[in-house]
Amino acid sequence: MSQEDDMSIDELIDNLYSVRRKAKKYEDRANELKERILKWMDESDKTKYRSGSFVIDRKQMSKETVSKASLPPEIWEKYSKRTTFYTLNVKYTDDDIDIKEKKHSK
Repeated sequence: MSQEDDMSIDELIDNLYSVRRKAKKYEDRANELKERILKWMDESDKTKYRSGSFVIDRKQMSKETVSKASLPPEIWEKYSKRTTFYTLNVKYTDDDIDIKEKKHSK
């Protein structure tokens, strides 16, 4: 039995918010580092690099989409795919930062 099993719902929400704030800071830092690595790869004209135990492999990917407004209704009805997922929004009442968690299938 974990310590979280004995927590009230308010404590669970507080812990979730706290963890998400920390995760957001780490995500921001990871994005900064990623941008620096990509810049170095651009400047070095590299698409792959090995550093000790790590291999960085840069690939360019594309995705094409259409909007409902850009298609005739009968085409949209026939070919559109609906993805359903839950969201859990937690907003600290003394703060204007809103962090959303999404869980969906691809």
